[in-house]
Amino acid sequence: MVVVKIKVSPPGKGIGSIILEELMSYAKKVGFERVVLEQVISDEGINFAQKNGFSRCYTPSMELKEFNFETGIGNYERFIYFNGAEAITFRIKDLCQQNNLTIYGLAKKIERKYEFNIQSTLNEILQKRTKSPQINTLYMVAEAFDMRLCEFFNDRKFDQIEGVHNN
Repeated sequence: MVVVKIKVSPPGKGIGSIILEELMSYAKKVGFERVVLEQVISDEGINFAQKNGFSRCYTPSMELKEFNFETGIGNYERFIYFNGAEAITFRIKDLCQQNNLTIYGLAKKIERKYEFNIQSTLNEILQKRTKSPQINTLYMVAEAFDMRLCEFFNDRKFDQIEGVHNN
């Protein structure tokens, strides 16, 4: 998600930060991995970005001459971190969408292969009522998409798990 401009009046009352946190919550809810404040050009904007946990970033589309190391002018980004259950939920939904498969269709596919009714288990996972799905459940989900379990976890959201630092 890219935020081009947040301007509130009067400044300095925390309203911009509240709006930004709402945008961050929405971005996380729909599965964005980061939010970028684009073209931060004023000292006020730089302070706002840094105060709200954003770090300056360089994107390949920028000309190197535009990336001024001294002024702080440029784009700022903040990564969105997920808990394990959220990352798993997004991964299952993404795989279903990529494979034109509904959750019901996924459950039926697993049921045919394993003779195991998994519909209620999938619903519990997707509604985030199950915080730690069993590995054999995730194995069946991965198999339904003709992938190995390690391929299931090969998604950037698993690199952004809250409390886990991946350097």
